[in-house]
Amino acid sequence: MKKTFFILFMLFISSVLFFNSYAFAQFDWNPEYRSMTELDPTQFELPSNVNATYQSNAMTYVFLPEWQHRWLLSKNSFTMAFGSLGSRQFLMDRHLRLKESVRDWLELRVNYFDQKNFEDQQMHFYLEPVIWFKSWLGVSAYFEPEFQKRNDNIGYALLVKPDEQSELKLFYTDILFTRNSRNNISDRFLNSPTAYGAVYRTVNTEQFLEAAVRFELPVRWNYPDTTNLYQYYRSMIQVMGSRKITQDVRLNVRLLADRLSESATSTPAAESWLKDRIMGTLSTSLYNVGPFSRWTIIPGLHFAYRGWASNTGNATLSQAIPQIWIEMPAFGEGDNEDRISLGWDIDVFTTWTTGPILAETRGTGWEHRLNTKYEIKLINKLSAVAMATFNINNITSGSLHIFQGGAAQVQYLF
Repeated sequence: MKKTFFILFMLFISSVLFFNSYAFAQFDWNPEYRSMTELDPTQFELPSNVNATYQSNAMTYVFLPEWQHRWLLSKNSFTMAFGSLGSRQFLMDRHLRLKESVRDWLELRVNYFDQKNFEDQQMHFYLEPVIWFKSWLGVSAYFEPEFQKRNDNIGYALLVKPDEQSELKLFYTDILFTRNSRNNISDRFLNSPTAYGAVYRTVNTEQFLEAAVRFELPVRWNYPDTTNLYQYYRSMIQVMGSRKITQDVRLNVRLLADRLSESATSTPAAESWLKDRIMGTLSTSLYNVGPFSRWTIIPGLHFAYRGWASNTGNATLSQAIPQIWIEMPAFGEGDNEDRISLGWDIDVFTTWTTGPILAETRGTGWEHRLNTKYEIKLINKLSAVAMATFNINNITSGSLHIFQGGAAQVQYLF
């Protein structure tokens, strides 16, 4: 019965993804491995890439803190979300993490992630051996060889473990480090791109905390064939955590602030952009409420600010999105219990522009959304989720087009 239902469930996921679109503005699960790529000079993070519904979709479809908690607790794990971004793009958000102790002093780590959305496109696969001098002190080197050697990355890290549940990682990444010597096209770095920073993670069955800071130093990248000089730098700080206050109450927080500067001197017109982004989510998970004490209620508030400054004008997009999810039991019991969820959010947004850089003009608006979700658990460590969202504003305006979008997620811990 459950296998048959799972097949129907996956068919529903496929139909949702085929006919609808959405986007993610994601928090970063892999801050030490993220870096600029050769795609950055060709796709600036412009105001025209996002609109007022972008962040609302992202907040609704992002992985829940419970999934990230299970991800951090598990030694080996795979987590995935995917979907259609209209008729031409697919969203991808995939994470694979493997850990194995080869010797008492040697550990092998494998990290793969593929995240593509309207604000970012990253795909990395790192092999990272760790040598432990002491139980609390180690060093690592992480490698990412590519088919085109000009895209190879390499990095080094110092690891400190205050206890078995915690790790501090100080990292340095030499980005595209063989590009000037192994390049089969004409572009060259005038100074080598590098990134450095720190990540602290602590996790147990009751709570997790991840705090990270990353700096990518200013880069000057010359394209002689197009007389283009591309310049880039980025910085980021992020905190994510979840803590169980009582047996039935958990507090969740996600905060991110980053800055990106890009400029190009290509003809016919030079352009420069400075983008600031601040966003966060605060929520509370209330367990064992409702009929038979089997419901979970998750009220929360999401906020986001984006500001762009350029040589052609300025723009801001500010949003506050209160939301509530109500999770109810469907089929099964215990660890294999399926859950069905209903959510409601109100997206209040303000846009402000000067100069011809946005299709939208300055203004304020709001939008009601009804969100639905079904989570099926085949086994204790395998979960799959299908989501669908509906625009309630269209109902009140008499429109029949109320289906907003959909998403699918899968997590397997092993």
